[in-house]
Amino acid sequence: MSNIIPFPTSTQTPHDVRFLAAVLEVTEPELFALALVGETHEEREARRVAAADIVDELADEFGPAAALLFEGSAA
Repeated sequence: MSNIIPFPTSTQTPHDVRFLAAVLEVTEPELFALALVGETHEEREARRVAAADIVDELADEFGPAAALLFEGSAA
């Protein structure tokens, strides 16, 4: 029987998504929504650019220290 979700092989390493999880936890959910009710195309694009800028700034600010922030966490 085939499975639609492939089993990980020994050569695959899980991605570390703790930084992304922390960003999503401290930002407004609407920032990363696919679309908001009543939002125009231009507004959606501006929101996506703003979200990318915020993530870039957080990565620059906390990226090097992220390993220390998450050291020993269960996340």
